[in-house]
Amino acid sequence: MLTATLRNDGSSRFGPNNRWALFPSAAIAWKINEEDFMKGQQVFDDLKLRVGFGVTGNQDIGNFRYSQTYNVDRKSGTYFGQTVYPAYMITGIANPDLKWEQTAQWNLGIDFAFLSNKLKGSIELYSKKTTNLLLTIDAIQPAVSSTYLDNIGAMTNKGVEFTLNAALYSTSNFDWNANFNIAYNKNKITELYNDKDINYGAVSGSGASGNTQILRVGESIGTFYGLKFVGIRDGQEVFESDERTVIGNALPDYTLGLTNSFSYKEWDLSFVFRSQLGMDIYNNTRAELSQGNRLPGQNTNREGAEFYKSGGAGIVYPSSRWVENGSFLRLDNITLGYNFKVFPQVIKSARIYATAQNLFVITKYKGYDPEVNNDSGSKGINSIGIDYCSYPHARTFTFGVNVNF
Repeated sequence: MLTATLRNDGSSRFGPNNRWALFPSAAIAWKINEEDFMKGQQVFDDLKLRVGFGVTGNQDIGNFRYSQTYNVDRKSGTYFGQTVYPAYMITGIANPDLKWEQTAQWNLGIDFAFLSNKLKGSIELYSKKTTNLLLTIDAIQPAVSSTYLDNIGAMTNKGVEFTLNAALYSTSNFDWNANFNIAYNKNKITELYNDKDINYGAVSGSGASGNTQILRVGESIGTFYGLKFVGIRDGQEVFESDERTVIGNALPDYTLGLTNSFSYKEWDLSFVFRSQLGMDIYNNTRAELSQGNRLPGQNTNREGAEFYKSGGAGIVYPSSRWVENGSFLRLDNITLGYNFKVFPQVIKSARIYATAQNLFVITKYKGYDPEVNNDSGSKGINSIGIDYCSYPHARTFTFGVNVNF
């Protein structure tokens, strides 16, 4: 089986020199179990090999970012006939060569089924390369603006995904089905403009300054960057050295999911577990509340009270002291239902159910929720994994009735 497409897309968001770009894709699949040499086997109910390649484009940058832009300067202007005519100032630097950010992806997959299709699954390997990254960078000064948007680099994402669906048990009255998936991804920045680091992810709170994250060739998106904390001595934070270094990463190494569904006569039960492993969180809320100079008179935590008692005052931002393990296991959803029949001539089906969402989370993270993120973006880059007074996921309970006439 073969599928191929070729798109030629244009967008007025890019400069007049690069508004159009070609985006090809192709996929080929081989149903191995239908070949003559597989007809006698009794192991596989399905066996298919897939190979694909495609290129996609990103234009999510807003309008007029390629052009020189203006704004009203109300602080200057001139009077003419008792009328004020304000002046205009240039607020954006023109970049007529701005072009599409493109992601090219290769993938290799195998689909399989065993035991009369009771056990199905797939294994997929992929490799993505994103080029012409669209990011805001510093402009060489003097200039009318401190920053401008440009195509400044490239990055890769490589990983593997595994999915398994199983009909674990089945009788005339009882069924048990399960789905499991796990994915591993490795992100790496391979190119930046002039190989220059880009700092982003601003810290928040009283006395806070600086950034917690860095884009650097050889590292991944979401890398935390700061001083390496080793302890407190005489009311002062002590660091390994005065040099900033990589102190963690907000991207998970593994993402997992498990769904189970049961049915017994008119009853049904399902629950969904989800997990992320190998991720870090910058606990900016804890950093703020742990300042010794919040006492007396302000809210603090035990860590801040102990810091105050030891003679400590303010704290230094940012450091590995506030980077925590964010791995977690969450019960996303559990639903119990009952299907009943009443007045079958009028009501075709009826079901009563109860659902609980976000029932519990198992994690070592000291904050409220390991999946919250404060938007501490800077230079047009959104932060990842920074928690500052972020509101946690709500735990909700729902009771309902479905009736079909």
